[in-house]
Amino acid sequence: MYVLKNSSGIMEEAMEEELMDATAQTNSTRMFIYPHTGVALATLIKLRKSGVIGASDQIVVVSIAHGSIHYLW
Repeated sequence: MYVLKNSSGIMEEAMEEELMDATAQTNSTRMFIYPHTGVALATLIKLRKSGVIGASDQIVVVSIAHGSIHYLW
């Protein structure tokens, strides 16, 4: 909390349904992510919709755990 308060940082939360929706939306583009990245994306979506993150702001979400979906056809 000290660093957050002293760096002009913000904190946001994501409910289970929000992170599941963000994960499903991302997985539908064939970018497979794990739920912890879904939390980051869900909060990103919330912050963008609320105007905390502007339309021209550049944002990077780092997902260190990832997978791939293999289709057999």
